[in-house]
Amino acid sequence: MSKEQAVVDWVSSNPLLKDRVLLDFLSGSEGNCSISPVAGPAQDKIYVDGSKGMHYDFAFQIMLRISSSDDQANIENMDMMRRFQDWVEEQQYLKNFPNFGERAYGYRIENLGNTPQLAMVFENNMARYQFFVRINYIEEPIKF
Repeated sequence: MSKEQAVVDWVSSNPLLKDRVLLDFLSGSEGNCSISPVAGPAQDKIYVDGSKGMHYDFAFQIMLRISSSDDQANIENMDMMRRFQDWVEEQQYLKNFPNFGERAYGYRIENLGNTPQLAMVFENNMARYQFFVRINYIEEPIKF
């Protein structure tokens, strides 16, 4: 299984989701969710035994209806996004991680920011909200 499939499956286990999670696709429908891998250096450490300290970063994105009035819709959207971030922290506490294969161990998951962000607003009163997550892990060297 690919890392992308492992992350999609892991995020899909979040009970707050109302729609399926897709990789790199976010439609304009309310509640549609996506994870999008973020490019960056894959490793940050190399250990004496050849193991590598790795990380996998991704954006969690969701489409939500926004409001131009003084109702509570936008506040409720941010509250829901914070609950998604809380879920990520809870998974770290529960040691519930995506499975990156038999060579991966020592997982740690963290939110990369202290608040979700409104990423884009569309003409139909829909908006893309997002936050970023990092999965740190150690990968054993390939044994020949």
